[in-house]
Amino acid sequence: MSARGEGGEALKAGRIGRDAGLGMAGSALGLIGSLASFWVFAIQLGSVQYGRIGAVYAWTGILSAVTSVALSQIVPRFLMRDGGAAPSMYVLGIGTSLTCYALLLGLAPFSLSGVGYGFVAAAGVIEIVLQGLLTVRTADLLATSGYHTVVAIRSIQHLVRLLAIGVVWLTGSASLGTFALVQLVGAMSALVATVALSPLPRVGRMPVKLPQREIVYDYLRSAALFGLLALQNDYDKAVLVQFGFLGDLGYYAAAYKLVGFIELPQGQLIAASYRPMLQIACDNPRLLPREIAKILRVLVAYGFLAEIGVIACYPLAASLLGEYGPVLKPLLVALVPVIVLRGVGAACSNGLIGLGHIGLSFWATALATAVSIALYYALIPVYSWRGAVAGTLGGEVVAAAFLALALRRKVREVAPRPLGAGAPTA
Repeated sequence: MSARGEGGEALKAGRIGRDAGLGMAGSALGLIGSLASFWVFAIQLGSVQYGRIGAVYAWTGILSAVTSVALSQIVPRFLMRDGGAAPSMYVLGIGTSLTCYALLLGLAPFSLSGVGYGFVAAAGVIEIVLQGLLTVRTADLLATSGYHTVVAIRSIQHLVRLLAIGVVWLTGSASLGTFALVQLVGAMSALVATVALSPLPRVGRMPVKLPQREIVYDYLRSAALFGLLALQNDYDKAVLVQFGFLGDLGYYAAAYKLVGFIELPQGQLIAASYRPMLQIACDNPRLLPREIAKILRVLVAYGFLAEIGVIACYPLAASLLGEYGPVLKPLLVALVPVIVLRGVGAACSNGLIGLGHIGLSFWATALATAVSIALYYALIPVYSWRGAVAGTLGGEVVAAAFLALALRRKVREVAPRPLGAGAPTA
C-alpha cells in the first residue's frame, strides 16, 4: 500500500476511534443525566406528581416516535444523497412535528385530564416540535460535517441538561415547571449549537419544496413501525391515567426508568450483533439459527443474573428511594423478563432484516401492539400496574414467538439443505 493510502487508512481509523470515544462520552452523559433527573424529580415530587410527568411523556413518546424517531431513520439517507440542506426535509420535519403537536393538544382534554394543560402544551413544544426540528438539523450536519459533529451536539445537550438538573437540586425547586424548563434548556442548547455550526437555510435563498413521493412513502412506513412500537411500550401509561391510577403510574414510570439502565448492556449486544447478522444472512443463511441461538443464550443468562441482582441489591438501594422503596422491587422483578423478551424479538428481527423480510417485523409489532392494548384495557382497571406489566409481557411474548417462527421458516426457504451438505450445483 502506498504511503498516501496508509495515511488515509490511519486517518480513517483515527477518525472512527475518535467518533467512538465521543459517542461513549455522550452516552455516559445521557445516562448520568437520566439518573439525576429520576433522583431529583421522582424523589422530590413524589409518586403522584411524577405520575403526571409519566402520563404526559407517554403521549409525547408515542407522538415523537412518529416524528423524531421516524425522521431520524430516513432523513440522513436522503440528505447524504442530496449533499445536505434539502429544503423538503425541513418541510417534512416541521410539518409532521406541528401536526403531532396539534394532535397532542386535541387529545389532552380526554386522555390527560388529571394534568395541567400548560404543562402538556410546554412538553409538546419541547419533545415534539423542537426535537423534530433538531432531528432534521442534526441529520443535515451528519451529511455535511460528519458523525463527530452530531455526537458533540448531543453531548452539549446532555451536559447542559445535567447542569440544569444540578441547579434544581441545589435550590430544592423541583416542580412540573422546572422539569419542563430543564428539558427546554437542554433542547435549546442543542439547537443553538447546530445553528452556530451551520446557519439555518434561508427561505429566500433556498426554494421551499414539498417532499418527493419516495420520501413521503419511506417516512410513512417508518412512522407506522415506530408509532406501533411506541404504542406497545407507552400506551399502558396512558391507560393507567384514564382509570385514575396516577400514583401507581408514578411508581410504574420510576420502575421503567430504572429498568432502562438494566436494559443498556442488552441493547449494546443487539446493536453490535446487527451487522454480523446481516453478513451471515448474505454469506451463509443456514448459520443464522445457530448464531442467533448464541445471542439468545446470552440474553436469557443476562436476564437471570439481572433478576438475581435486583433481588440481592434492592435492600441496599431501597433506603435511597424514599417512598418508592417499598413498592419498586416487585415492579422491577416483573419488568426484567419484558426486556429479555424484547431482546429475543430484536435478535430474530435482525436475522429477518438480513434475509430481506423487513415487513415481517412490522406485522409482528402490529400484532403485539394489538394484543398489549387489549390486555391493558382488560387488566389495568382491575389490577392497576400489574395489569400493565401483564399486557406488556403478553405483547412481547407474541412478538418474540412470531419473529422466531418467521425466522425459522424463512431460513428453511432460503437454505433448506442441512449443515454439512455439499454446495448446490448450478
